[in-house]
Amino acid sequence: MVLNTKIHHNGAHHEGVLHDGAAETPAPFSSRELLRAIFQCAADAIFTKDTDGRYTSANKACCNIFGITQEELIGKKDCDLLPAKLVEAIEKSDRKVFGGESIRLYDNRSIGGKEYTFHIAKVPMLDGNGDIGGLCGIARDVTEQKRIEANLFDALRSEALMDLSADIAHEFNNIIFGITSYTTMAKMNLSEGTQAWNDLNEILKATEQAGTFTGRLMSLRYKAPERLKKIPMEEVVHGMANLLGRAFPPCCRVTVTGGSDSLVSIDREQVEWALRNICINARDAMPEGGDLTLEIGDTELTEEQVEAFSHVLPGPYCKLVIRDTGTGMPPEVLNRIFEPFFKRDPGSERTGLGLSLVYGILKEHGGAIRVESTVGSGTEVEVFLPVTGRRGDS
Repeated sequence: MVLNTKIHHNGAHHEGVLHDGAAETPAPFSSRELLRAIFQCAADAIFTKDTDGRYTSANKACCNIFGITQEELIGKKDCDLLPAKLVEAIEKSDRKVFGGESIRLYDNRSIGGKEYTFHIAKVPMLDGNGDIGGLCGIARDVTEQKRIEANLFDALRSEALMDLSADIAHEFNNIIFGITSYTTMAKMNLSEGTQAWNDLNEILKATEQAGTFTGRLMSLRYKAPERLKKIPMEEVVHGMANLLGRAFPPCCRVTVTGGSDSLVSIDREQVEWALRNICINARDAMPEGGDLTLEIGDTELTEEQVEAFSHVLPGPYCKLVIRDTGTGMPPEVLNRIFEPFFKRDPGSERTGLGLSLVYGILKEHGGAIRVESTVGSGTEVEVFLPVTGRRGDS
Protein backbone atom coordinates (compact mmCIF):
# COMPACT_ATOMS: atom_id res chain seq x y z
CA MET A 1 0.00 0.00 0.00
CA VAL A 2 1.26 3.48 -0.86
CA LEU A 3 -0.29 6.57 0.77
CA ASN A 4 0.54 9.97 -0.70
CA THR A 5 -0.33 12.94 1.50
CA LYS A 6 -0.31 16.57 0.41
CA ILE A 7 -1.09 19.57 2.60
CA HIS A 8 -1.41 23.15 1.38
CA HIS A 9 -1.42 26.11 3.77
CA ASN A 10 -1.04 29.62 2.36
CA GLY A 11 1.01 28.38 -0.54
CA ALA A 12 3.08 25.94 1.56
CA HIS A 13 3.31 22.48 0.02
CA HIS A 14 4.15 19.31 2.03
CA GLU A 15 4.18 15.81 0.67
CA GLY A 16 4.75 12.43 2.32
CA VAL A 17 4.70 8.78 1.18
CA LEU A 18 4.03 5.74 3.40
CA HIS A 19 4.81 2.15 2.31
CA ASP A 20 3.84 -1.01 4.20
CA GLY A 21 5.05 -3.58 1.69
CA ALA A 22 1.57 -5.09 1.20
CA ALA A 23 -0.26 -5.41 -2.10
CA GLU A 24 -1.76 -2.12 -3.23
CA THR A 25 -5.51 -1.88 -2.55
CA PRO A 26 -7.93 1.01 -3.01
CA ALA A 27 -7.99 3.31 0.04
CA PRO A 28 -11.48 3.61 1.61
CA PHE A 29 -10.83 7.33 2.27
CA SER A 30 -8.78 9.96 0.54
CA SER A 31 -5.50 10.89 2.17
CA ARG A 32 -6.82 14.42 2.64
CA GLU A 33 -9.88 13.16 4.53
CA LEU A 34 -7.71 10.84 6.65
CA LEU A 35 -5.42 13.70 7.67
CA ARG A 36 -8.42 15.94 8.39
CA ALA A 37 -9.92 13.30 10.69
CA ILE A 38 -6.63 12.77 12.55
CA PHE A 39 -6.17 16.54 12.83
CA GLN A 40 -9.60 17.14 14.35
CA CYS A 41 -9.78 14.02 16.58
CA ALA A 42 -6.37 14.41 18.19
CA ALA A 43 -6.48 15.04 21.94
CA ASP A 44 -3.33 17.15 21.61
CA ALA A 45 -3.62 20.71 20.34
CA ILE A 46 -2.33 20.99 16.76
CA PHE A 47 -1.83 24.32 14.99
CA THR A 48 0.03 26.03 12.16
CA LYS A 49 1.21 29.62 11.83
CA ASP A 50 2.59 31.71 9.01
CA THR A 51 5.85 33.64 9.36
CA ASP A 52 3.95 36.67 10.65
CA GLY A 53 2.77 34.59 13.61
CA ARG A 54 -0.87 34.34 12.46
CA TYR A 55 -2.73 31.09 13.05
CA THR A 56 -3.52 29.48 9.70
CA SER A 57 -5.13 26.30 11.06
CA ALA A 58 -6.01 24.80 14.43
CA ASN A 59 -7.84 21.71 15.59
CA LYS A 60 -10.64 21.56 18.16
CA ALA A 61 -8.27 20.81 21.08
CA CYS A 62 -6.26 23.94 20.27
CA CYS A 63 -9.38 26.11 20.10
CA ASN A 64 -10.52 24.74 23.47
CA ILE A 65 -7.32 26.01 25.08
CA PHE A 66 -8.15 29.54 23.98
CA GLY A 67 -11.86 29.11 24.61
CA ILE A 68 -12.83 30.34 21.13
CA THR A 69 -14.03 28.82 17.86
CA GLN A 70 -11.81 27.89 14.92
CA GLU A 71 -13.22 30.79 12.90
CA GLU A 72 -12.33 33.21 15.69
CA LEU A 73 -8.78 31.86 16.03
CA ILE A 74 -7.69 31.73 12.37
CA GLY A 75 -5.88 34.93 11.37
CA LYS A 76 -5.21 35.95 14.96
CA LYS A 77 -1.78 36.41 16.53
CA ASP A 78 -0.80 35.41 20.06
CA CYS A 79 -0.70 39.09 21.02
CA ASP A 80 -4.46 39.22 20.25
CA LEU A 81 -5.18 36.33 22.61
CA LEU A 82 -2.66 36.19 25.45
CA PRO A 83 -0.97 38.44 28.07
CA ALA A 84 2.07 40.37 26.85
CA LYS A 85 4.51 38.55 29.16
CA LEU A 86 3.46 35.16 27.77
CA VAL A 87 3.44 36.40 24.17
CA GLU A 88 7.07 37.53 24.44
CA ALA A 89 8.23 33.99 25.28
CA ILE A 90 6.09 32.43 22.53
CA GLU A 91 7.33 34.83 19.85
CA LYS A 92 10.92 34.19 20.91
CA SER A 93 10.50 30.43 20.38
CA ASP A 94 8.64 31.00 17.10
CA ARG A 95 11.55 33.06 15.75
CA LYS A 96 13.88 30.12 16.41
CA VAL A 97 11.60 27.83 14.40
CA PHE A 98 11.37 30.35 11.53
CA GLY A 99 15.17 30.29 11.62
CA GLY A 100 15.16 26.54 10.90
CA GLU A 101 15.21 25.01 14.41
CA SER A 102 12.88 22.32 15.71
CA ILE A 103 12.18 22.95 19.39
CA ARG A 104 10.51 21.34 22.41
CA LEU A 105 9.58 23.31 25.51
CA TYR A 106 7.28 23.47 28.53
CA ASP A 107 4.78 26.30 28.71
CA ASN A 108 2.90 27.33 31.87
CA ARG A 109 -0.24 29.41 31.43
CA SER A 110 -3.45 30.29 33.23
CA ILE A 111 -6.73 29.29 31.57
CA GLY A 112 -10.02 30.17 33.21
CA GLY A 113 -8.25 30.91 36.48
CA LYS A 114 -6.52 27.50 36.58
CA GLU A 115 -2.82 26.87 35.96
CA TYR A 116 -1.85 24.45 33.18
CA THR A 117 1.45 23.06 31.91
CA PHE A 118 1.86 22.13 28.23
CA HIS A 119 4.66 20.28 26.47
CA ILE A 120 4.98 21.94 23.06
CA ALA A 121 6.87 20.78 19.97
CA LYS A 122 7.31 23.12 16.99
CA VAL A 123 8.87 22.43 13.58
CA PRO A 124 9.36 24.64 10.48
CA MET A 125 7.11 24.09 7.42
CA LEU A 126 8.54 24.50 3.93
CA ASP A 127 6.78 26.05 0.95
CA GLY A 128 6.93 24.83 -2.66
CA ASN A 129 10.31 26.47 -3.14
CA GLY A 130 11.82 24.81 -0.09
CA ASP A 131 11.75 28.02 1.94
CA ILE A 132 10.32 28.23 5.46
CA GLY A 133 6.76 29.51 5.14
CA GLY A 134 5.50 28.86 8.63
CA LEU A 135 5.52 26.40 11.50
CA CYS A 136 3.51 23.47 12.81
CA GLY A 137 3.09 22.93 16.56
CA ILE A 138 1.66 20.26 18.84
CA ALA A 139 0.83 21.06 22.47
CA ARG A 140 0.10 18.33 25.02
CA ASP A 141 -1.49 19.05 28.42
CA VAL A 142 0.91 17.52 30.98
CA THR A 143 -0.49 19.32 34.03
CA GLU A 144 -1.60 16.13 35.77
CA GLN A 145 1.64 14.32 34.92
CA LYS A 146 3.71 17.17 36.38
CA ARG A 147 1.55 17.24 39.52
CA ILE A 148 2.02 13.50 40.07
CA GLU A 149 5.78 13.80 39.48
CA ALA A 150 6.00 16.67 41.98
CA ASN A 151 4.01 14.74 44.59
CA LEU A 152 6.18 11.66 44.11
CA PHE A 153 9.35 13.74 44.42
CA ASP A 154 8.05 15.37 47.60
CA ALA A 155 7.10 12.00 49.06
CA LEU A 156 10.50 10.46 48.27
CA ARG A 157 12.33 13.50 49.63
CA SER A 158 10.29 13.49 52.84
CA GLU A 159 10.80 9.76 53.26
CA ALA A 160 14.57 10.11 52.82
CA LEU A 161 14.73 13.00 55.30
CA MET A 162 12.63 11.11 57.84
CA ASP A 163 14.88 8.06 57.51
CA LEU A 164 17.84 10.35 58.19
CA SER A 165 16.02 11.83 61.20
CA ALA A 166 15.32 8.36 62.57
CA ASP A 167 19.02 7.43 62.21
CA ILE A 168 20.06 10.60 64.05
CA ALA A 169 17.49 9.91 66.77
CA HIS A 170 18.81 6.38 67.21
CA GLU A 171 22.36 7.66 67.74
CA PHE A 172 21.12 10.43 70.01
CA ASN A 173 19.20 7.87 72.05
CA ASN A 174 22.47 6.06 72.78
CA ILE A 175 23.92 9.32 74.13
CA ILE A 176 20.82 9.89 76.27
CA PHE A 177 21.18 6.38 77.69
CA GLY A 178 24.75 7.15 78.77
CA ILE A 179 23.72 10.45 80.42
CA THR A 180 20.83 8.73 82.22
CA SER A 181 23.01 5.87 83.47
CA TYR A 182 25.80 8.03 84.89
CA THR A 183 23.34 10.53 86.40
CA THR A 184 21.43 7.73 88.14
CA MET A 185 24.66 6.31 89.60
CA ALA A 186 25.71 9.79 90.75
CA LYS A 187 22.37 10.24 92.57
CA MET A 188 22.97 7.02 94.49
CA ASN A 189 25.95 8.65 96.21
CA LEU A 190 23.97 11.68 97.38
CA SER A 191 21.37 12.28 100.04
CA GLU A 192 17.85 12.87 98.78
CA GLY A 193 16.79 16.50 98.94
CA THR A 194 20.26 18.04 98.69
CA GLN A 195 20.90 20.68 96.02
CA ALA A 196 23.14 18.34 94.02
CA TRP A 197 20.55 15.54 94.21
CA ASN A 198 17.81 17.90 92.99
CA ASP A 199 20.02 19.14 90.15
CA LEU A 200 20.71 15.58 88.99
CA ASN A 201 17.00 14.81 89.20
CA GLU A 202 16.29 17.70 86.84
CA ILE A 203 18.84 16.27 84.41
CA LEU A 204 16.98 12.93 84.51
CA LYS A 205 13.67 14.68 83.79
CA ALA A 206 15.23 16.44 80.81
CA THR A 207 16.67 13.19 79.43
CA GLU A 208 13.28 11.52 79.87
CA GLN A 209 11.68 14.26 77.75
CA ALA A 210 14.45 13.96 75.18
CA GLY A 211 13.92 10.18 75.11
CA THR A 212 10.22 10.66 74.42
CA PHE A 213 11.04 12.98 71.53
CA THR A 214 13.62 10.66 69.97
CA GLY A 215 11.11 7.84 70.38
CA ARG A 216 8.67 9.77 68.23
CA LEU A 217 11.38 10.33 65.64
CA MET A 218 12.23 6.62 65.52
CA SER A 219 8.54 5.75 65.25
CA LEU A 220 8.67 7.23 61.74
CA ARG A 221 10.45 4.05 60.73
CA TYR A 222 9.38 1.40 63.22
CA LYS A 223 5.66 0.71 63.49
CA ALA A 224 4.02 -0.93 66.51
CA PRO A 225 0.83 -2.68 65.26
CA GLU A 226 -0.06 -3.88 68.76
CA ARG A 227 -0.75 -0.28 69.78
CA LEU A 228 -3.42 0.20 67.11
CA LYS A 229 -6.97 0.27 68.48
CA LYS A 230 -10.30 0.83 66.75
CA ILE A 231 -11.51 4.18 68.06
CA PRO A 232 -14.37 6.52 67.05
CA MET A 233 -12.64 9.45 65.36
CA GLU A 234 -15.36 11.81 66.54
CA GLU A 235 -14.49 10.93 70.14
CA VAL A 236 -10.83 11.78 69.54
CA VAL A 237 -11.68 15.13 67.98
CA HIS A 238 -14.14 16.23 70.66
CA GLY A 239 -11.76 15.19 73.44
CA MET A 240 -8.92 17.14 71.88
CA ALA A 241 -11.15 20.20 71.29
CA ASN A 242 -12.12 20.28 74.97
CA LEU A 243 -8.45 20.15 75.97
CA LEU A 244 -7.47 22.90 73.52
CA GLY A 245 -10.39 25.09 74.60
CA ARG A 246 -9.02 25.09 78.16
CA ALA A 247 -5.36 25.43 77.16
CA PHE A 248 -5.63 28.14 74.48
CA PRO A 249 -6.13 31.82 75.41
CA PRO A 250 -9.75 33.07 75.33
CA CYS A 251 -9.07 35.06 72.15
CA CYS A 252 -8.58 31.77 70.26
CA ARG A 253 -12.03 30.24 69.86
CA VAL A 254 -12.13 26.46 69.25
CA THR A 255 -15.26 24.92 67.70
CA VAL A 256 -16.15 21.47 66.32
CA THR A 257 -18.55 21.02 63.42
CA GLY A 258 -19.82 18.05 61.39
CA GLY A 259 -20.02 14.48 62.57
CA SER A 260 -18.87 10.94 61.82
CA ASP A 261 -19.66 7.43 63.04
CA SER A 262 -16.38 6.10 61.63
CA LEU A 263 -13.94 3.93 63.53
CA VAL A 264 -10.24 4.30 62.75
CA SER A 265 -7.42 1.95 63.76
CA ILE A 266 -4.84 4.21 65.37
CA ASP A 267 -2.22 4.58 68.04
CA ARG A 268 -4.32 7.13 69.90
CA GLU A 269 -1.40 8.76 71.69
CA GLN A 270 0.49 9.34 68.43
CA VAL A 271 -2.49 10.60 66.42
CA GLU A 272 -3.65 12.93 69.21
CA TRP A 273 -0.11 14.33 69.42
CA ALA A 274 -0.10 14.90 65.65
CA LEU A 275 -3.47 16.69 65.68
CA ARG A 276 -2.45 18.81 68.69
CA ASN A 277 0.70 19.84 66.85
CA ILE A 278 -1.36 21.08 63.89
CA CYS A 279 -3.68 22.99 66.23
CA ILE A 280 -0.78 24.58 68.13
CA ASN A 281 0.65 25.80 64.81
CA ALA A 282 -2.78 27.29 64.05
CA ARG A 283 -2.84 29.03 67.43
CA ASP A 284 0.61 30.49 66.84
CA ALA A 285 -0.58 31.83 63.47
CA MET A 286 -3.28 33.85 65.29
CA PRO A 287 -1.28 36.06 67.71
CA GLU A 288 -4.19 38.51 67.98
CA GLY A 289 -6.75 35.70 68.34
CA GLY A 290 -9.14 34.15 65.88
CA ASP A 291 -11.22 31.08 65.11
CA LEU A 292 -9.95 27.50 65.02
CA THR A 293 -12.54 25.17 63.49
CA LEU A 294 -12.34 21.37 63.56
CA GLU A 295 -14.71 19.94 60.94
CA ILE A 296 -15.12 16.16 60.96
CA GLY A 297 -16.85 14.05 58.34
CA ASP A 298 -16.59 11.04 56.05
CA THR A 299 -15.44 10.93 52.45
CA GLU A 300 -14.57 8.47 49.71
CA LEU A 301 -11.21 8.91 47.98
CA THR A 302 -11.22 7.78 44.36
CA GLU A 303 -8.28 6.36 42.41
CA GLU A 304 -7.81 9.75 40.78
CA GLN A 305 -7.82 11.60 44.12
CA VAL A 306 -5.31 9.32 45.87
CA GLU A 307 -2.73 10.04 43.15
CA ALA A 308 -2.15 13.33 44.94
CA PHE A 309 -0.76 11.46 47.97
CA SER A 310 1.34 8.69 46.32
CA HIS A 311 0.99 6.25 49.28
CA VAL A 312 -2.78 6.19 49.94
CA LEU A 313 -5.28 3.58 48.69
CA PRO A 314 -8.76 4.39 47.36
CA GLY A 315 -11.65 3.81 49.74
CA PRO A 316 -13.60 5.30 52.67
CA TYR A 317 -11.80 7.80 54.90
CA CYS A 318 -12.60 9.88 57.92
CA LYS A 319 -11.73 13.46 57.06
CA LEU A 320 -10.81 16.14 59.59
CA VAL A 321 -10.42 19.71 58.38
CA ILE A 322 -8.51 22.03 60.75
CA ARG A 323 -9.14 25.60 59.68
CA ASP A 324 -7.73 28.81 61.19
CA THR A 325 -8.11 32.51 60.49
CA GLY A 326 -4.44 33.28 61.00
CA THR A 327 -1.69 34.92 58.99
CA GLY A 328 -1.35 32.16 56.39
CA MET A 329 1.82 31.09 54.57
CA PRO A 330 3.47 32.13 51.29
CA PRO A 331 4.07 29.38 48.67
CA GLU A 332 7.82 29.16 49.39
CA VAL A 333 7.06 28.24 53.02
CA LEU A 334 4.06 26.01 52.23
CA ASN A 335 6.17 23.87 49.87
CA ARG A 336 8.65 23.02 52.65
CA ILE A 337 6.53 22.59 55.79
CA PHE A 338 6.97 18.79 55.94
CA GLU A 339 10.76 18.90 55.66
CA PRO A 340 12.50 17.80 58.87
CA PHE A 341 14.34 20.67 60.60
CA PHE A 342 12.67 23.31 58.41
CA LYS A 343 11.66 26.36 60.45
CA ARG A 344 9.74 29.33 59.10
CA ASP A 345 11.48 31.50 61.67
CA PRO A 346 15.19 30.56 61.86
CA GLY A 347 15.39 32.25 65.27
CA SER A 348 12.65 30.07 66.75
CA GLU A 349 13.47 27.75 69.63
CA ARG A 350 11.46 24.97 68.01
CA THR A 351 13.17 21.98 66.41
CA GLY A 352 11.43 22.23 63.04
CA LEU A 353 10.45 18.56 63.30
CA GLY A 354 6.78 18.92 64.26
CA LEU A 355 5.05 18.67 60.89
CA SER A 356 7.51 16.13 59.51
CA LEU A 357 6.55 13.92 62.46
CA VAL A 358 2.86 14.59 61.79
CA TYR A 359 3.36 13.54 58.15
CA GLY A 360 5.18 10.36 59.20
CA ILE A 361 2.60 9.39 61.84
CA LEU A 362 -0.33 9.79 59.43
CA LYS A 363 1.51 7.91 56.69
CA GLU A 364 2.20 5.00 59.04
CA HIS A 365 -1.54 4.85 59.76
CA GLY A 366 -2.36 4.66 56.05
CA GLY A 367 -3.57 8.26 56.12
CA ALA A 368 -2.57 11.51 54.50
CA ILE A 369 -2.43 15.25 55.04
CA ARG A 370 -3.00 18.16 52.67
CA VAL A 371 -2.40 21.83 53.47
CA GLU A 372 -3.67 24.93 51.69
CA SER A 373 -2.80 28.43 52.83
CA THR A 374 -3.10 32.02 51.65
CA VAL A 375 -1.22 34.91 53.20
CA GLY A 376 -3.66 37.00 55.21
CA SER A 377 -6.51 34.48 54.87
CA GLY A 378 -5.47 31.62 57.13
CA THR A 379 -4.63 27.95 56.66
CA GLU A 380 -6.70 24.83 56.04
CA VAL A 381 -5.30 21.40 56.91
CA GLU A 382 -7.08 18.25 55.72
CA VAL A 383 -6.29 15.02 57.57
CA PHE A 384 -7.44 11.67 56.15
CA LEU A 385 -7.48 8.38 58.09
CA PRO A 386 -8.82 5.12 56.59
CA VAL A 387 -12.16 3.91 58.00
CA THR A 388 -11.92 0.43 59.53
CA GLY A 389 -15.48 0.17 60.87
CA ARG A 390 -18.59 1.96 62.03
CA ARG A 391 -19.98 2.52 65.48
CA GLY A 392 -22.55 -0.17 66.20
CA ASP A 393 -20.81 -2.79 64.00
CA SER A 394 -20.88 -6.20 65.64
